[in-house]
Amino acid sequence: MAETKKAPKAHETVEETIQAAEKAESAINQAATAFGETLREAGKTVVDGAIAMQDRNTHFAQTIIEQGFKQVEEQTVALHKLYSAVADQSETRRAAFRDLGREAAAASFSLLTMPARRYRRVFESARETVRESARQSESAEA
Repeated sequence: MAETKKAPKAHETVEETIQAAEKAESAINQAATAFGETLREAGKTVVDGAIAMQDRNTHFAQTIIEQGFKQVEEQTVALHKLYSAVADQSETRRAAFRDLGREAAAASFSLLTMPARRYRRVFESARETVRESARQSESAEA
């Protein structure tokens, strides 16, 4: 009878071992599932962070490009105004230079012709004096 008692204990031990193994396998499966979920959540967090970072980088790059184009447009307008002002001043300077040249030429011509004009005035004055003297002499004779 001792042998009969041992058999059910061995059979129970095998079943218990199988049940324990099944429980252990179930626990391992649950742990693996939890680990997989944790990895999935971590991966999702990493991907979400990368997408958010990419969105911020895209916005940053877009802002830099827009500001660059805005600066180029503003500089173009400023350069156009500057060029227009310089062109207007250039025409004014050319006109002033032409006027200065005319005035200098007129002054030079006047300076060169001054002795001849003076000589002519002196000559005309002397001629008038001689005519007046001749008239006075004729009047005195008559």
